[in-house]
Amino acid sequence: MKEDAILAFHVGEFGWELLRFAPHVLWNYRTKYKERAKLIVCSRDDRYDFYGEDVDVFHPFDKDEPSMKQDCFKLTGFRDRDYYDYVNYLTQLYSKKYNIIEKIYPKIDNRKYTQRTQFLTNQMDYEFKPRVDNEMIYQFMVNDGKPSIVIAPRYRKGVKRNWPYWKEFYDLIEPLKDKYNFVICGKEPDVINDDRFTSVTYHNPEWDRDEGWSLVGLTMEVMKNSILTIGSQSGLPTLSNILGTPTLQWGNEKHEHTKTYNVNNTETRFIDDKTFNVPPDIIYNELITILEKRKNK
Repeated sequence: MKEDAILAFHVGEFGWELLRFAPHVLWNYRTKYKERAKLIVCSRDDRYDFYGEDVDVFHPFDKDEPSMKQDCFKLTGFRDRDYYDYVNYLTQLYSKKYNIIEKIYPKIDNRKYTQRTQFLTNQMDYEFKPRVDNEMIYQFMVNDGKPSIVIAPRYRKGVKRNWPYWKEFYDLIEPLKDKYNFVICGKEPDVINDDRFTSVTYHNPEWDRDEGWSLVGLTMEVMKNSILTIGSQSGLPTLSNILGTPTLQWGNEKHEHTKTYNVNNTETRFIDDKTFNVPPDIIYNELITILEKRKNK
């Protein structure tokens, strides 16, 4: 007799999987199915630990190509027909072993992306549970005993919201390395790395001995064990706020990143910066102010 299972499928942006899709899948599974069905998820392999300890079968999405731009819940360059064909392929593949009782995937037919509100905000569970190997890698490979501060230096070619001063900011914070462990998080090639600081932005061969980890899972563990995350508005500072780690952010969507996406009302210092051109010394001074306040608590 086949076991019951629910099948979830996502191919779009990191931020929308973080904010709308993965939390809905977790809510749905934990609320209705956890004791009686398996959870099967198809997404990018580095996002495994959005589903972490809950997922029974993780199917890495294998159709992604550089020409396909992530756009909300879909991919430009990946035709709608191909999208639904892939959903059908997964259904047929896992129906051989499981009785698929529910499928969860974004409806992408509407050009105005009404699928952004397809998953109701009162049907979300933001308690992510990454697999234990992620924490082990953090403790043995990343943690150096000093308070950690996450740097989220997103930088994508052709994107107007890039902040151009990461190298200058790194020069400013280098003298603080004696007291703080700065950890660069993100995913190559969309980050500005620097050899002076620890980097969690790629698949480090030293970590391959531990199979139960992902880049998202390790990033979560770094953030959960950090005192602050710094970066222009993007998915990683949002993840930090969800995990309860305060953020220092800047950008042009203050309300969204301090209220709408900040579902746990985590402390956030947000600098209005419509052009993403705030000078690095301003960010540095804000950092020093935050650290001084923390000392005096």
